Amino acid sequence: MKKLIIPAILSTDKDNYKKKLQQVEGLVEKVQIDVMDGRFVENKTIPLDKLGAVKTKTYLEFHMMVDAPWAYIPAVAALGGKTYIFHIEACHNEKNVHDILERIIQYKMQPSIAINPETPLKAVLPYLSQLEHVLIMTVRPGQMGQKFISSALQKVRAIRRKYSNINIEVDGGINDKTLPKALKAGANYFVIGSAIYGKENAEQAIEKYKKIVK
Repeated sequence: MKKLIIPAILSTDKDNYKKKLQQVEGLVEKVQIDVMDGRFVENKTIPLDKLGAVKTKTYLEFHMMVDAPWAYIPAVAALGGKTYIFHIEACHNEKNVHDILERIIQYKMQPSIAINPETPLKAVLPYLSQLEHVLIMTVRPGQMGQKFISSALQKVRAIRRKYSNINIEVDGGINDKTLPKALKAGANYFVIGSAIYGKENAEQAIEKYKKIVK
C-alpha cells in the first residue's frame, strides 16, 4: 500500500496557515488541516471562512475536531477539501454516522472516521467496510506536541488484520521513534505536526520520514 507523510497544520491565524502550507507544497501528496471549534476540544483554530483566500494545489484533508461535524461539510467542500475526517465521539447514534457519511459523499469528498485513544474500537467497526480511510488518534485530540500513546496501536493491528486494503492513518506524537512502531502495526498514512514544523528545515524533516517508510 502507498505510504504517505502528511504534515498537519494547526493554526489560529491566516498568515501562519499560509506560511505552513507554503513550507510543504510540492514536498508531499497531502496536507491535513486541523479544525477545532473550542467545544469538542479546548482549543480553537482559524475559522474556515478565513482559509478561502489561501490557494493551493495540494490535496487537502480536513480533520474535524468539532462537535457538529455535519454542519461544516459544505464549507470544507467549498475550500477544496478532498477528505473529510470526523470523530465518532461527536456522533449521537448510528443513523447520525450514516447521515454524515452520505452528506460527505454528496459533496464529492472522501469520508473518514477518527477515533480517540480511549474510545473502544467497536465504535467504528460497523462502518469500516464502507470506508477507504480511517484515522487512529495516537494522542488525545486538541493540542500539538503530546506524548504518543502506544496502546492506540492495538486498534491499528486489529483493523489491518481484518481490512487489508483500508488506509490507516495515525495522528499524534509521530516522530522518528514512534513512526516505525506505527508502520510495523499496519499504519500507512502518518500525520506529523511539530516534528516537521518544529524543525528549522521542514523539507529535511519530511525527507527523513519518507526514508523511514520506504
